[in-house]
Amino acid sequence: KIGVHFNSSMAWRKNKGKGSYSQRMNKSQRAGLQFPVARMERAMKDKKYASRLSSGAAVYIAAAIEYVVAEVLELSGNACKDDKKMRIQDKHMFRALYLDDELKALITKNPNTFTEITLQQLESHAPKQKEKKATKSDDHCHEVWKESYFGQFGTLRRKH
Repeated sequence: KIGVHFNSSMAWRKNKGKGSYSQRMNKSQRAGLQFPVARMERAMKDKKYASRLSSGAAVYIAAAIEYVVAEVLELSGNACKDDKKMRIQDKHMFRALYLDDELKALITKNPNTFTEITLQQLESHAPKQKEKKATKSDDHCHEVWKESYFGQFGTLRRKH
């Protein structure tokens, strides 16, 4: 009989003729995710979060974690570009978490989950305020008091 067959050890396959089968798809590929759904499901079963577990629960958890990771990587990549660097460093990730209100709220409301990230670390990696450069119209900014070699009184000298 030619048609759709299901074997417990194999994924769904369609018989298209003389033994030609489509490639096997794992749960992550079926869900269209990059994160491992089967590993999430196994971890949830091992931790015994519930006595019964739906297969959709692992897909949902994997999708949620993948979304948060993608969001953090996007924001930290933007912070990395602002610093004109090619690699994302931990300070870029901290800056991304500090500047995004939703991610910062997620971390502050769940301190037991995010034990490695503290508010002091987020604030220490906050972007620094840039100093305003003096323009030519600000002539008084170019005048500097220098101490004289011959006494304690300074003389007014002009920078060039």
